[in-house]
Amino acid sequence: MPIKNICLDWMEKTVFVFPVNGYGWQKVNTMAPPPYPYTPGVQVPHPFHVRIKEFIYEGIEIAGVFGTVEETGHEFNGFWIAFFPRPDNIFLDFTTSIGLYNMIIAPNKPRMSMKPGLRPLHPDAIEVDGIPRLRGYAEIALSEELIRRVKNV
Repeated sequence: MPIKNICLDWMEKTVFVFPVNGYGWQKVNTMAPPPYPYTPGVQVPHPFHVRIKEFIYEGIEIAGVFGTVEETGHEFNGFWIAFFPRPDNIFLDFTTSIGLYNMIIAPNKPRMSMKPGLRPLHPDAIEVDGIPRLRGYAEIALSEELIRRVKNV
């Protein structure tokens, strides 16, 4: 899976999340039975910091991360997130190899749901309770400055 082991050094530390539009952010209706219907066109959340709480493995490789939003005044402060790299062929880290991640945001801690035909951290393989539940894309790095440097802005 595409998260480098060096990222283990960031357990219980914060990383910067810069949500991007991609195919758009979506609000997922968790009150309906799976597969959950979603509402496209949700406003992209403002950037925020996440404290890494748990690494998720696929075999022996790091496939994703669970964490909590720590951004005073942010609409999702205290919410849980799950994020995992979009590409399968590039190993990402939070410093020198920054890329896009799939992300789910919800008020309660996510949990894995092993569903037939889905890789472990496919967006539909993560279950959470509570409303709202949002999903979309983000770039993640140790700091906002690193993301801006990579994007040349």
